[in-house]
Amino acid sequence: MNQDELNFLEAEYLKDSDWDTEKTRQLAFKIGLNRIKIYKWHYDRKKQDKEQEHLNNISRDLLRDE
Repeated sequence: MNQDELNFLEAEYLKDSDWDTEKTRQLAFKIGLNRIKIYKWHYDRKKQDKEQEHLNNISRDLLRDE
């Protein structure tokens, strides 16, 4: 994926992070990429959000305990 495609996907993700199969197909058609690549990007991006949320929770808990 090139930077324009990544920027497009990120913008779409920030609008709404819950993508179903139809949304993935629409995005793939719009930017001319394989639906599986779009699905994988979305999967990885959601995983990144969950990991960041977990780290934020740990930090908040540590600060609260001080």
